[in-house]
Amino acid sequence: MQLQDQVVHVRPDAEDHHAEDVHRVEAVGVDRGLACGTAAVALIALPGTALPDVAMAAFLPVAMIAPLFYALVGWLQARWHYPATLRLLIVMPALIALGDWSRTWVLTGFPWLALGYAQVPVSPLAGYAPLLGVFGVSWLLAMAAGALTLMLHYRKQHRAVLFCFGLLAAIFFVGGMLKQIPWSQPVGEPIKVSLLQGNVPQEMKFNEQRLLTTLKTFLDLTEKSSARLIVMPETAIPL
Repeated sequence: MQLQDQVVHVRPDAEDHHAEDVHRVEAVGVDRGLACGTAAVALIALPGTALPDVAMAAFLPVAMIAPLFYALVGWLQARWHYPATLRLLIVMPALIALGDWSRTWVLTGFPWLALGYAQVPVSPLAGYAPLLGVFGVSWLLAMAAGALTLMLHYRKQHRAVLFCFGLLAAIFFVGGMLKQIPWSQPVGEPIKVSLLQGNVPQEMKFNEQRLLTTLKTFLDLTEKSSARLIVMPETAIPL
């Protein structure tokens, strides 16, 4: 009877602690998402743009939507009562990669700041990009972070540390080897390429009165170029 009383009293406390952990993970996800979302879309509202009100109107919703993906990842993995090893090495990496992919098409897409982009070109994980793409690199980076976290958490358990260290070493070693492979080869003779820069002032890029002048500037630059491939900035035709 005494044991039953102890069980009855322990269970609510355990549930309370788990609920606190879930909320804590969600908060971390929201904080991370706010930081990334704010940094990514802040370029829209740079001082000196001709449309500051429109820029801010676009800035605020996106900055608020971006954190939801990371909060959802944290919430899902915290709700599933799997062992820490399974959650950190399988569940969370898969959810993070899925979140990066989802952001490319949800609400017309917001494909900035995927984790995999941070690994190109220096990191050994960049070697996986030709095979797995940026989202595969995000997945492996999250798995490596999970392995490092488990090493710190189970630092007194030698087998766990050795397993996580071996996984980390394998991920980065294979990636480094893959970077040595020439995945593409030049075909035919080299071609001449021109990158055009109209040097249009930031505050004039979207000014309607400046439109014809901007178009003429890039037309003149194009006619003067003898390159087979001409690349213009995305704001060359601000329509």
